[in-house]
Amino acid sequence: MIMSVLITNSRNASLKTRFFSRELAESLPESIYFPRGSKSILKAIDKARYEGKKLILLVQETNKQPLIIQLIQLKENDWNYGKSFNIKLLKLRKELINKRKKIPALRLELKASKKFFKNLGFSSEKTAVHSLVESKNKLSFYEDSKEIGPRFILML
Repeated sequence: MIMSVLITNSRNASLKTRFFSRELAESLPESIYFPRGSKSILKAIDKARYEGKKLILLVQETNKQPLIIQLIQLKENDWNYGKSFNIKLLKLRKELINKRKKIPALRLELKASKKFFKNLGFSSEKTAVHSLVESKNKLSFYEDSKEIGPRFILML
């Protein structure tokens, strides 16, 4: 079962962080992007509940760069912060357009990546969108052997 998620970002996020959040939502199956702007986190929680989502990925930034993906777990009448993952953005989709490579889909091999996707509700690596671990915790998203981005590093 794939858990669909709502992806949003910190308040008044930079353009790069908003692009990353949007691309992440487009890369994960059944996920949607909620542009937060100056809205409170409670508005994002209301939107997620309305859309039937049980998990929110909050992309936080430092110095106008995406830095942390914070999980927010939703319950019927409550919510709480879950695990957080430090990231380092390498490339956005628009930076990959001319550099897309065709490669066969590979299986996830690192514990950190498995842990990240398990927290998102992915029970196996075989999904509509394949993620590729290129080297130490580096992730990028592929569909039909074409890189669709974004590319980032999970730092644990």
